[in-house]
Amino acid sequence: MKKTILAIAIPALFASAANAAVIYDKDGTQVGITGNLRTQFASDHDDKAEDLAGRARIGLSAKVALNDTWSGLAKGEWQLTSNKSGESNTKEDDITSREVYVGLDGSQFGMIRFGQLDTVFNDVINKADIANENSGLASVYDGRQEGQVRYDGQWNGVSFGASYITANTGYKDVASNNGIVQLTGDLDRGYAAKLGYEAPFGLALIAGLEQKEFNETVTNTDGAESKKDWGLGASYTLEGLYLGASYSNSKVKYYGVGDNEEKTRGYELAASYNVDAWTPYVVYNNAETKETNERAIYTTLGLTYNFTSNFLAYSEYVFENAEVNSDDVVYAGLFYAF
Repeated sequence: MKKTILAIAIPALFASAANAAVIYDKDGTQVGITGNLRTQFASDHDDKAEDLAGRARIGLSAKVALNDTWSGLAKGEWQLTSNKSGESNTKEDDITSREVYVGLDGSQFGMIRFGQLDTVFNDVINKADIANENSGLASVYDGRQEGQVRYDGQWNGVSFGASYITANTGYKDVASNNGIVQLTGDLDRGYAAKLGYEAPFGLALIAGLEQKEFNETVTNTDGAESKKDWGLGASYTLEGLYLGASYSNSKVKYYGVGDNEEKTRGYELAASYNVDAWTPYVVYNNAETKETNERAIYTTLGLTYNFTSNFLAYSEYVFENAEVNSDDVVYAGLFYAF
């Protein structure tokens, strides 16, 4: 799944920094800007490899009032990755789009968005996604999808969402950090749905599913035919304590002869506790594939220190016990959000 620094400790930690700074506000139209910058040191335990790298994100959002109920909205967010010494900005992944969409916000009627963004299934499996690095490694979620229509609504603590994904000949599973199942192909269509409930005493429960259908092509005669995912998520917040858990299950069916399927399941557990400026946390990820018996297990111990509400330092030690790219890693970094 995604590796995100914005989900540190508890979801409200960066609430003040997550709100866009308004740069234009006139005649019912409001435009804001958001962004963050990070530099991080990483060191492999076994290979003794070291790396110091940085990245930045910049986003623009706009909202225009249409009437007393409906508003038009738009957002674009991009990530810029720093180059190594001597390299020029010629790599196609130096600048990547994260979210690019337009939509309508109908207040009590919900919100609908068109473009590139996470499907609603991400809301199901991100309850344990609180680490700075190597987070969401046991999830079967495929990442943000372009060409998507997404609806979200919430009423009295009950939330519902649905996504429809249009055809994409260049589909790529961008979120398989565990290395067990990675798909590319000619996506015909896909959809997702979620249903959740947030209790007034800090408990949140959610369930959802996602399914994708792929076309059989000349280059995809034995590739993926379909991918069916479902998952459960839960979290509990009490003052400085946060607990999160998620379970996800996936079945990939391939074109070809016979019973050609691959089943993957994973679960994630996370806990953090905030005391003043300090937030220690632990995350456990476990993913396995039934047919090949491949397994990826990651345990992360981390600590963040908030100098201010939008500037922090963090350190993590990740214990890796995986069939793919297994190696313990130490991370340390600085993060600034605006």
